[in-house]
Amino acid sequence: MASSFAQDHENSDFDVNILEDAFTHPNINLTFPLPTDKEKYIDVEDNEKVANGFRLLHNFVHFFTGINVSEIYSNNEYRYSVNKHSKRFNKKLVSYMDDQLKSKDAYLDKLVSSLVQSEIRLKLTEPKNFQNRFTELKSFVVKYYHDENAKNMPYFNTPDVIRICYVTVVSIFQKMFPNGLWCSRSQFSALYEKYLQNPMSIIFLPNHQSHLDYMIIHVICVRFQLSVPTVIAGDNLNVAIFGRILRQMGAIFIKRSFSNEAYTEQNLTNLIEFILENKIHLEVFIEGTRSRDGKLLLPKYGILKALCNIYLKQRTLQHNEGFDMLMQPISITYERVYEADGYLNELVGKDKKQENTLGIIKNGLSNMFTSAKDDDLPPDFPRTKKEKNGDYDNSKRRLHGKIFIKLGSSFTLSSFVEEDKESSEFSSSGVAVPQKVGGAKTLQTGSSQEMSLTEFGTPVNIKKLGFKILHEINRVSYLPEISIIGASIQAHYYYCKKDQFSIKELLPVMRLFISVLNNEAKAQDLQTNVLILNYLKSRTDEELAALVRKQIPRFFRLVKINFTEDKVIIHNSIELLYHKNLTIHLIIHQCLACFLVQRLSRLRPSANDYKHIHKLYYIFTGLLKNEFLFDYNYNDRNELSTVLSELTEMGHIGFDNNTKTYYVVNDTYVTTLAEIVTPFVYTYIICIESLLPTMEKVIEHSSSSQVLLTENSLFDEKAIAAVYPTTKSLLKIIQKSNNASWPLESVNKQYLLSVLFYLDHINLLRIVKNKTNSLAYVTIENRRDSLHLYDFLYALVHGSTAAYVDDIHIEYIIDIVDKTAERCLPDSRSGQSSRPKL
Repeated sequence: MASSFAQDHENSDFDVNILEDAFTHPNINLTFPLPTDKEKYIDVEDNEKVANGFRLLHNFVHFFTGINVSEIYSNNEYRYSVNKHSKRFNKKLVSYMDDQLKSKDAYLDKLVSSLVQSEIRLKLTEPKNFQNRFTELKSFVVKYYHDENAKNMPYFNTPDVIRICYVTVVSIFQKMFPNGLWCSRSQFSALYEKYLQNPMSIIFLPNHQSHLDYMIIHVICVRFQLSVPTVIAGDNLNVAIFGRILRQMGAIFIKRSFSNEAYTEQNLTNLIEFILENKIHLEVFIEGTRSRDGKLLLPKYGILKALCNIYLKQRTLQHNEGFDMLMQPISITYERVYEADGYLNELVGKDKKQENTLGIIKNGLSNMFTSAKDDDLPPDFPRTKKEKNGDYDNSKRRLHGKIFIKLGSSFTLSSFVEEDKESSEFSSSGVAVPQKVGGAKTLQTGSSQEMSLTEFGTPVNIKKLGFKILHEINRVSYLPEISIIGASIQAHYYYCKKDQFSIKELLPVMRLFISVLNNEAKAQDLQTNVLILNYLKSRTDEELAALVRKQIPRFFRLVKINFTEDKVIIHNSIELLYHKNLTIHLIIHQCLACFLVQRLSRLRPSANDYKHIHKLYYIFTGLLKNEFLFDYNYNDRNELSTVLSELTEMGHIGFDNNTKTYYVVNDTYVTTLAEIVTPFVYTYIICIESLLPTMEKVIEHSSSSQVLLTENSLFDEKAIAAVYPTTKSLLKIIQKSNNASWPLESVNKQYLLSVLFYLDHINLLRIVKNKTNSLAYVTIENRRDSLHLYDFLYALVHGSTAAYVDDIHIEYIIDIVDKTAERCLPDSRSGQSSRPKL
């Protein structure tokens, strides 16, 4: 199964195409023989042998397709993991959940009791009726959650469901991705070997960019003879027919938010505890939703908190000292995401299309009976004069590429909890204390999202756990060639301010990116990326140019090649966003340092010293922390002093020993990297510039109508909606008022939402969700400081007014970012703002 990719680039990390030989040899040979000296290697009660299944069905499929269905998923359960597909196991699951509801979950009894006591206090019932009312309410809750579990809980019918789904999904994937889904035999073998040494639930923790992520992990598990995991999935996928199939594949459907349902979170925790007690694997997308722009999203902490609470309960209350789980971060990288066209529409402001059964069936049948390869460009492309002039139509072609799956370093939850206990981040009282990592403050004392102060007496830093997983995913993520090409095109587009330029003009920027990324990959010992970057580095200019000509028509609709003039033509730069953002996490600290040195060189050369740069670096690692996961980044290379030293050693910036200040030496290098930061900063400028006039009208309206936005006022939601905008409507206002001078990247939905929530975090805006958690209303909280932040950022981006980056203003912006309550307003003598009048 050696691939042409592996042969071309000598990359052993991707030596298996899981779509190749998927029917003739469904079980991939591991790097070690599976043990056979025992009948079972897992100690779980009621672990029955797997039934033979429907032989008639197997023979029928084999006769008409040649596929030996019996070999598929033949060795994955019973001996090496629990057999989920038995009537006894499913009955055990249902009984467990019902018992929790009826009698075993003390939390539910406390909850119902508190509800009855509230009714008594409100004179809605009499104290003497407590027991009757308790029984009535408890019966209602038990029935409600029993019915909810029947709709949303997995039901493992028969292994034949997995086999038929495997055949269906692989057949579709082979049509959709004719170039393959690539992973490493040695990595998955090592994971299996580690599991066998001490069997426990493997928690698969992939990044989330596509609905296909669920299916990819399942197919990999089938092929590597692992038991398929249960999966935490959004209830938007629980549509007719399709949702039922997913439940039989292990889907656990959950709502987007539990905030208005007092017992839903605990009910889910009970289900997960049953899964983990039976050592069944679990797949969790901790970002909570699919990233639309290629970057990782902030972690959602609900499931991680549940996992930690289950672990501590098992270890302390149940005295189950061997209970543990193996956390496995996974990076999934697409050369082109299947939903890319829909994402582009969402990013520019169009509404997301909701999933429905008809759409899923239509897409499935379309991919089943037609191959994406049929839409490939012919070998002799471009043929016609129009095509050679860049006038070819990619709008109807199905664009596709390879998918790369890479495992990060796994760790047990017990090892994390023990390390966390010893960490200096917790004082003797168990309270989190602030510290700085990589120039950014990472903890705020007492934040409920940062540690789980459990009833078991052990604090666990949930935020640190989430970031540890995401940093590991980022660390091992693969850089496909198209990501480097896309990043280079977008960087040059910002640098030269042209939407057309020659490939020859692009090549120096490509070499710059290859060099920068290669240095980072080598320093972090990322051999997978070092191999591909060394390969590209060794190519001649003509070979790189040929790669650009080949890949742009394959992966882009809105970026094209004029073959006659050998030019890149950018019709819409937003399409480059995903590919650029696949690379940016490796170099963002260097980009930020270049941005600050360059801006201070223009505005205040005398203040371009380490002290001032460090203060600005601190501010921007705060402002951009949601975009780049700056928290808990323990990589010493990201320290500002290290970044500046390397830039100086490479000759891109200089250091004056007399004045102790930095200055720009290689303007092309510094400007190219600095411009990568600019769109993210511009999103803040755009938000404030657009929001303040809108919010002032709201304030005027609300003053006359006396409607104030508070938690309690949301009972009168109709009145609130008539006055205050929602986050969704504000985004539409911003995107509709798109100024031609604004970078298109800066007004994409994902960036704007990130900025809105950060402005809420630092108390410049206030976002209040309605009672059903379906809408979020926005109001201005601090107009004065919003303007100060605006002036500061505007001055830096445009290099217009040095007064707004003087020491007083810098310290004031630090106070805003730190949410310092008693902050001193900058002196009004500091200068006239050059911003547009707001």
